[in-house]
Amino acid sequence: MRYGEATVVAGDANPQCLASELWSEFVELPPLDEVGAESFVGMLVDFGITHIIPTRDGDVEWFAIHKDLFQAAGVSCLVPATDSVVACRDKLLFSQRLNTEGIRVVETREEPSWSHHMVVKERYGSGSLGMALNVNQREAESAARPLKTPVFQPFIPGPEISIDVYRAPTGETRGMVARSRDLVVHGESKITTTTNPEPYESLVNQVLTTLQITGHALIQVINSGDGPVVLECNPRLGGASTLAMAAGLWTILWFIRDSAGEPVDDLPFQQAEWPLRLIRVPQDVIYDPRL
Repeated sequence: MRYGEATVVAGDANPQCLASELWSEFVELPPLDEVGAESFVGMLVDFGITHIIPTRDGDVEWFAIHKDLFQAAGVSCLVPATDSVVACRDKLLFSQRLNTEGIRVVETREEPSWSHHMVVKERYGSGSLGMALNVNQREAESAARPLKTPVFQPFIPGPEISIDVYRAPTGETRGMVARSRDLVVHGESKITTTTNPEPYESLVNQVLTTLQITGHALIQVINSGDGPVVLECNPRLGGASTLAMAAGLWTILWFIRDSAGEPVDDLPFQQAEWPLRLIRVPQDVIYDPRL
């Protein structure tokens, strides 16, 4: 599908994924754990791909590890440095790194150190599969058994806020859009509404600076009774990040300009007046496959 002078190509290891049916430009790619980075780069060059935007956590780390190899072949990847990605995927390391810098972050431990009101989740990744909320010590121990590497956090009541932000290679924060998570299903916002980002600007910038994150990041906080607390950071576009882009966060255009060393003065961040609301629903698509 073409946007201006660019062609957007969807890629997946599953040739029967929905994108293969719905996107006019689709390429089947091998699973990343079954192909060498040099071979993969060669495939992208053959396909004429110049920019990669990973949207899956495991893929983000793989592309970060091989970022320099891709760059040498003329393929830019929207990922930060490997250390930044690792710190975001490891909830224990993430909490320790931010806590050392005095940033308000949810405490994370390897043992259920509280008697009640705990959260149990996998240490690595950002998925909510297997997560247990607001449980006591006995329930927490039970919830942890089927997990590979469980960690424990105190349960903090309050509304959740997601902040989409773009940080340039120079360290400049170009813009951020905050949105409430009004309806969450399996960890994903199905209904989300933009809100005032000012209460979170300082906190978000501290996280980005501490972890040296560049590009797009999605930071989740919770508004506790005495101020916002950082829950996690995903250094990639999220499923509902389209709302942030509709609200003025020009992530993809900034990434393309930055990767080419071109100025972005004509693409300033202009926060759209809030509230804007995004509702993510399944959609039926009916068409003639012969066309």
